[in-house]
Amino acid sequence: MEQRKVTGTVLKIMNAQPTNERLPAEEAFGDPQQAIEQGLYAERHGSKEELRLVCLAYRQYQGKRFRTK
Repeated sequence: MEQRKVTGTVLKIMNAQPTNERLPAEEAFGDPQQAIEQGLYAERHGSKEELRLVCLAYRQYQGKRFRTK
């Protein structure tokens, strides 16, 4: 069974605010600090679907689980 991967681009998050800069998902979630920023921003401002995707991307690129509230 083929495993699906989270790909695409996301806005870079700096100081809990999105910027106009777009990053590939691999780059954003491969950087531990940016991955945490993405997750925290999604918890505060995202829909359930967006939060789910962020958690999956975090797990995929960091190799660990992002724990939500």
